[in-house]
Amino acid sequence: MTASPALDYLDYAVAKACDCVAAGNLAREQDKTVDVPARHNPLVVVGPSGCGKSQWLKNFFHLWRKRSTEKAGFWDGLALGAEIAAADEADTLDRWRSRFVSLPLVLIDGIDRVADSHSQQLLPFLFDAAASAGKQWVVTLRAHPHVCTTIQSALATRLSGGLVIALPRPAFKQHSHPARGLGSLRLRQPKAVLRRVIATTALHYGLTPDDLTGPSRHRATAHARAMAMVLARQLTGQSLLAIGNAFGNRDHTTVMHSLRVVHKRLGNDCGVACDMEQLLRRLA
Repeated sequence: MTASPALDYLDYAVAKACDCVAAGNLAREQDKTVDVPARHNPLVVVGPSGCGKSQWLKNFFHLWRKRSTEKAGFWDGLALGAEIAAADEADTLDRWRSRFVSLPLVLIDGIDRVADSHSQQLLPFLFDAAASAGKQWVVTLRAHPHVCTTIQSALATRLSGGLVIALPRPAFKQHSHPARGLGSLRLRQPKAVLRRVIATTALHYGLTPDDLTGPSRHRATAHARAMAMVLARQLTGQSLLAIGNAFGNRDHTTVMHSLRVVHKRLGNDCGVACDMEQLLRRLA
């Protein structure tokens, strides 16, 4: 790939984001600077698992380190959440925050995987402080911030205010269709299948079975519960009443609403569609 020297690094990254998914493409470019324009802050790359966004972010990080003398920090979302929680527990959060905000470039792979509620509440304030000081954030997540169910609204607002790049959903081979083998599940005891669906879905979203059957209405928990209800309906053929009973004696109208919401989102949210495909594979 050849790019105009007039383009700075981030302009080129934005223009060629999809091309740079292939490993090494970005690192082979030799004629870019790393001057980061504020209009791209934050730069948000979204797409389902397997689309290459993590590799793209790693390429971004490696080229920055190669071309710039300024420091950059790279975190996985899960690790970042754990680091914030550890600093808070050790009463060193202020010192940690100062170091974090001072970094010229912060890259977070899977910011939607920052599961701790307190950590998510802190992230918008960290971004505001960094942006006001001219620092840059580049993050990835599974779906557009407006529709991602695992981030809080304040964080979604900050991310949506930047430049959002959607990478295409990966193509799966026909012979590995996730529905293969699901017929055998229907032959098992429905109650056992329901328990397995609840446990598998809870694990996928970093929750517990009690979270899905309990009273919580937290957005992330409600989304995981709705996904499990759709799977339960598909894999057991049980009535809405029976499924509602399995999820903490919920009314059948609640199950019906969950089915409608999830089926609608499957058509326009590649992250939800990818989650469903992965869950079906685990349950097959």
